[in-house]
Amino acid sequence: MTISRALTQNKNLKHQLEEMHETFVKLTNDKMELASRLSTYEYKENEMNEEIGKYKPYVGVLEQKLSAIQAEHVQLQNLFQQTQQQLQLKQQGTTDVNLSLREEVSTCNETITLLREQNDELKSKVVDLQQQNDNAALETSLSNKTNEQDIPQGGVMSLPQVLAERDFLANQIEEHKSEHLKLVNKLEQLKEEKSSTTSVNPKYEELARNMSLLQDRFASVMKGKVEAESRVEDLEHINLQLQNECDTIGEYITLYHNQRQILKQRHNEKDEYVSSMAHEREAMQKKLEKLQSLVLSLLNARGSLKTNLTSTPNRGNIHNSSDADVTTLDGSPYKPTFVDWPDMLEDEEMKQQHISRPDILPEDASLPPIHHAPTNNQHNVPGKLERLETGTTDNETTTANQIVDLIEQMQNPSFMNSDKAPRGFCLRYMGRYTAV
Repeated sequence: MTISRALTQNKNLKHQLEEMHETFVKLTNDKMELASRLSTYEYKENEMNEEIGKYKPYVGVLEQKLSAIQAEHVQLQNLFQQTQQQLQLKQQGTTDVNLSLREEVSTCNETITLLREQNDELKSKVVDLQQQNDNAALETSLSNKTNEQDIPQGGVMSLPQVLAERDFLANQIEEHKSEHLKLVNKLEQLKEEKSSTTSVNPKYEELARNMSLLQDRFASVMKGKVEAESRVEDLEHINLQLQNECDTIGEYITLYHNQRQILKQRHNEKDEYVSSMAHEREAMQKKLEKLQSLVLSLLNARGSLKTNLTSTPNRGNIHNSSDADVTTLDGSPYKPTFVDWPDMLEDEEMKQQHISRPDILPEDASLPPIHHAPTNNQHNVPGKLERLETGTTDNETTTANQIVDLIEQMQNPSFMNSDKAPRGFCLRYMGRYTAV
């Protein structure tokens, strides 16, 4: 019975060993997969670090360029403000000059118109005077001499006055013309100065164009910088995620190593337990062989000393007969067999089944034997107790003691101790084992 249990436990242990081997193979595959994933993550992390390293000098150069562009922008703004101020001053001066020139031109035009009107009036007066003179000359030629003496001197005196006045007006006209020419020359000079001042406008336009290009470049550089910063932040976030995943993978690897070490420890404990069971099995076989030899020797000794057996009054006829005449309670001839010494390692149900056998040594039997007086309602039968009580010799007593010791040892084998059992295994458990 014990050997069958050991065999079943051995089969269960083999089954558990196969399951452990399968789990070990699975864990090995998982480890390889995790290692490959870890290598890929490390490779990606290195690539991202290289990209970040490539972007860092570019960002530094961009920052330097940006600082230079900002300084140049400030200088250009200052220059632009200065040019604007100068242009404003020049525009104010030109507007003032233009206003003054316009006023002078308007006054000159007014004087010219007045002079022209006066000149026209004088011309008309001169024409009238000439007509009058011509008419007067014709009249004098036709009139007599007396009439010529009667001509007043006032008409003759008015002609030089008119001529003098005409000359005076002509001189004034010449003076006004010269002044007009001077004003025209001055106006042309002012126009030339204005054109020279307005020649700054192309430079200003070129400066404004360069300023717009610089602003566009500055905006593009700032946009690239913002994109680079966002890219760096994304790469840092990805790097943190990879570091967290690497940490979790490392934790999984440490957990795997711990579980593997625990499985190895359990496997070693199981091997030790199986080896101890094998040794105990061999020792049990030796004990069974020894018990068999002792029982045979005891039975042989009982057969040779059957005449010396003593019994109760109800058993007088049995002891007077030979070994073949020994009977049991049911009257059948008694033949000693191996059933007289059953395995004490059987369960309590087997012990209850064999408790009715009269030739089994009870557990409360003690040596040396003590004679128990039978009661009136009880008839002693040829059993181990009576044989020990009646006709035992020293050799038989020693043999019986050895048998009892062997039975006690077989009842309490060393491998049945729960303290020596490996952790995670049960001694009397049937079925699949699941560690919690």
